Amino acid sequence: MDGERQNVAELECETVSMAVAARFLGISKATAYRAAARGELPAIRVRGRVLVLRRALLRMVGPTTDEDRTAAAIGGGPDAA
Repeated sequence: MDGERQNVAELECETVSMAVAARFLGISKATAYRAAARGELPAIRVRGRVLVLRRALLRMVGPTTDEDRTAAAIGGGPDAA
């Protein structure tokens, strides 16, 4: 699976990788991992992989002025939750 298709498949899931969450928040992956370790970024560990729940990520950032951009960035819309 090429990189673009893999990203689309990942965004359709209920969880996103730490890399996707970090990119969405505008922080580095290292900062995202540290935030998760401190409990500041809601994350779960599945077989050694750290994942962020898409809904929790949306709740963290709150309402935006550009909801379409937000929904596109993490794979869901206001009605997807």
